[in-house]
Amino acid sequence: MDYWCKRAGIERILVTPGNHEQWSLLRAAFGKQPGQPIQITERAWAMPIGYRFRLGAHTYMSFGGAASFDADQRTEGVDWFPDEMATQAQANAAATGDPVDVLLTHETLLEPSPLVAREMERNRDSVSDEVQARSALSRQRVTQVTDHHQPARLFHGHFHTPDMMNLPGGRQVWSMGMDRQDRNVGVLDLDSLKFDWLLE
Repeated sequence: MDYWCKRAGIERILVTPGNHEQWSLLRAAFGKQPGQPIQITERAWAMPIGYRFRLGAHTYMSFGGAASFDADQRTEGVDWFPDEMATQAQANAAATGDPVDVLLTHETLLEPSPLVAREMERNRDSVSDEVQARSALSRQRVTQVTDHHQPARLFHGHFHTPDMMNLPGGRQVWSMGMDRQDRNVGVLDLDSLKFDWLLE
């Protein structure tokens, strides 16, 4: 990634961590410089949960983590980590202060966009009640933060289902695809907050 960033003239990538990261290591690193991003490669920085920043005229918040919907098929401590989702204390702290214009999450909302909801329903029979409860709790915490800030744009990943949902007041929720999937990346105009998929 650093190689291609150099080739493209990209100086820095800010990462909202998801659910497959080793959160025990991330939390330890964040603990050494509370409230600040940590450098994970030459040009990539991971943002702590609830991190606020400004780009141009707009304010942003990164609220990472998520509950793995496929935890039953994974191995704890190898490719699934119990501390992968935001805590209630982190949600409470993030759902305070001045509203932000753009919210960057990995987890979706308690009531997700139609295609994401359909994807969750399609997999529900293979997901244990415990995992479904963790997912609902994780999504509730993201919804708590979203309800406080009422951001103009919310971008999330997690369910590998590209979609867009309009909310009252011109607000939008964008669900991003995964690597090598169509509509996994887009361009956000920092002035108008208009978003377009880079490739479809």
